This record gives sequence, structure tokens and C-alpha cells, in this order.
Amino acid sequence: MKYLKSALGGKNAVAVDSKNSDPWLEAFAPAVTEFVTLTKGVDGKQRQTSSLTVFYEEGLCKVCLTERDYDQSLWASGPTLKEALEALELRLTAPVVEWRRKKTPPQNRGAKHK
Repeated sequence: MKYLKSALGGKNAVAVDSKNSDPWLEAFAPAVTEFVTLTKGVDGKQRQTSSLTVFYEEGLCKVCLTERDYDQSLWASGPTLKEALEALELRLTAPVVEWRRKKTPPQNRGAKHK
């Protein structure tokens, strides 16, 4: 609960939903675990769990944590999945988390002008 509150600037601290818990991930990356497993806010309202995307590109493992309630994402990479997750955990627990905001596509993009 402390990681979500800190990483989101004090917004939407959540209560633990243990049915979604992964013991290995919780021990290895507790901040990542909070984002991908917690489903209810302290006010009892539903929270969308964050999604974690993993892919390999140009010899690196890349991970993206998408915070769906706030349309923002956090990226990290490393030579292995373990190192990419470690990097993501460090970024989530940093004093300032550098979230990327979802880009809004320009209106009428590709539309023919008269």
C-alpha cells in the first residue's frame, strides 16, 4: 500500500487483495506487486489493476507498467527479465517517479481537408 501512495503522489492508496498475490513477485518486487494485484482503494471503491507488459527488443528485455486509472506508464529494461523487473522496482520506489502520460492523438489526423 505504501508504494502506490508514494508513486502516485499520495493518490489512491489501496487495500491489499491477497487472492491476487504472487509470493515470488511480492518478495522480489513488492512495489510492482502492489500495482498489478491491488483491486480496492482505501475508500472501498474498485481500482483497475495495473498491467505489466514484457517483451524483448534489440537484445534487451523491456517491461512496461501501465497504471490504467491515471493513463500513465513506467518503463524499464535490462539484459534479463530479472534485471528489467529490478530496474522497474527501483524506478517505482524512487523519490520521484517519472511516469509517461498517455498521448492523446491529434484530432482529425489523416482526415482529408477540403
